[in-house]
Amino acid sequence: ILSGLTMQECFAYTQRARLNITPLMPNDNVTATGQVTIVNTMNMGKMLISSDCNGVDDYMIHNETGWLIPPKSADAIAEAVDLLWHDDELRNRLNAGAKSYALAHYSDESAGRNLVRILDELAADYR
Repeated sequence: ILSGLTMQECFAYTQRARLNITPLMPNDNVTATGQVTIVNTMNMGKMLISSDCNGVDDYMIHNETGWLIPPKSADAIAEAVDLLWHDDELRNRLNAGAKSYALAHYSDESAGRNLVRILDELAADYR
């Protein structure tokens, strides 16, 4: 396990990785966790294997933009890694889906489009 990495080092490892895994723990006191990692990874055109908890399914679509697994399941992680490590076609499809979804929903351009839409709606209320 590596620690003390800079953000650039983390991004470099993420970009070079064949698979990225975000094993999250459910927490009833938290509404969401891991979303910055998920969005950054998807924006790099990389899918994730992630625990399905605390709002992750608001950011990822199982078998389209990533691979969701039950929390606290080492067996599910192992099965997902085995499947996605050996199935280049599936992994590449998920990588492409992650990138496309991130560009459409989580990019600066997407945020700008949404801001324009909101401002146009607000301006219409004052006409």
